[in-house]
Amino acid sequence: MKPQYQTRYELLHESYQKWLTGFTRHAVSWGVCHPNIHYFHTLTPGWVSFNGEKPEIAIVPRSLHRLIYGPDKRSSPSLDDDLVVNLCTSEHLLVHHPMLEGILLSECERLKQHSLANKLISLFRQFGGTELRLKL
Repeated sequence: MKPQYQTRYELLHESYQKWLTGFTRHAVSWGVCHPNIHYFHTLTPGWVSFNGEKPEIAIVPRSLHRLIYGPDKRSSPSLDDDLVVNLCTSEHLLVHHPMLEGILLSECERLKQHSLANKLISLFRQFGGTELRLKL
């Protein structure tokens, strides 16, 4: 039987989702987050476009992607497109910005959206230590 090819973005998605699920499980068990937060911490690979540029695949929260783009009807990238997917994540951002915010910032860095990452960091600092920050 021929082994099925797993795309690079699927590997990235799996890695992020395992990290987020583990971190969320601990946060819920310590009473830091409501148990229903798991619904909002489901990630999906989705096509996103920044400033009208060519759409790229990013790993984003499923509920946020649906809210902005609606149902994603695009096909998977071709094998050639998949081979150029950058897998470099920012461990620094993942460690210093726990849970979903770390993944969003890491994806901004991976996709070279430094300006958006800086704006998100500023927003997270503005609401640092509040329950609203977790809801962002």
